[in-house]
Amino acid sequence: MATREQILKRYPNANERFIQRVIDADSARVRPTAPKPVGRVPLDAEGGAKEAHWYNAAKRFEVTYTVYSVRPADYDGYDIKALQDFLVKAGILTDDRWDVLAGRVVSRKAATEEEERTEIQIRAFDS
Repeated sequence: MATREQILKRYPNANERFIQRVIDADSARVRPTAPKPVGRVPLDAEGGAKEAHWYNAAKRFEVTYTVYSVRPADYDGYDIKALQDFLVKAGILTDDRWDVLAGRVVSRKAATEEEERTEIQIRAFDS
C-alpha cells in the first residue's frame, strides 16, 4: 500500500486530493488469494472437465472493436494489436492467428470525453 511519503516522492507537486485518490485506489485493489489456474483452453472444457460445455468449443471468432471518441479516427488509425494480445493472454481467445480470428474496427462519435470508451464484441462462427 502506497504511503503519503512515497506518493510525494514520486509526484512532488501532488495536491491533497490526488494523494487521497491514489491511496484510496491502492487500498481498493483486489488481490487474488490463490494463483491463477494454468493450462485450460479458452472457451473449451473449463476447469479440466472431460467434456466441453453444452456447446462445442468455437474454432473461429469475429471480434468487433467499437471505439467511441470525441475525435474519431479512421478505422486504420487505431492500434488494436495490444487489445488482441490482451484477449489472448487473458484466456478469452485461443489465439489471434488469421485462421482463428476475424475482426473489424468501427469508429463512433462521442459527445464528451466521459463517454469515450472501446467496446469489444466477440462472436463465434463456423468457418
